[in-house]
Amino acid sequence: MARPGREYEAFLFAPLGDDSKGTPLAVASILGRMSLDPWNEAASLAALPADVATRKLASLFEAMPNQRLEHPEAATLAARLIKLLPTHPIPAPSEPGPMADASPKEGRRPVVYLIWLAIVCILLVGAAFA
Repeated sequence: MARPGREYEAFLFAPLGDDSKGTPLAVASILGRMSLDPWNEAASLAALPADVATRKLASLFEAMPNQRLEHPEAATLAARLIKLLPTHPIPAPSEPGPMADASPKEGRRPVVYLIWLAIVCILLVGAAFA
């Protein structure tokens, strides 16, 4: 089974060129530099209509520190990259319900109480005959 998020790898790791220091850039590295989770952002963009996602990604490119992309260039690059996103994004796993957090130990709790009750009863009966 493919690991979650794999469908976004083409988008996140598409080469974008180098930064001012010669470090190769990808969407994932740009989002990471902006303290954004790349996979969450990719899923968010994939869920949007293509034109809205393109504008949002272009605005992220324009907002990146030490950016060298002007608006038309950022929009063109964003439009090319948005095409790499899956057309039907896989929804993020929903938050687990309260029962999902229940540990197996909680299911054993009544058994533990019964064992303690049995031990106390044995001790009381033993103390009565002593």
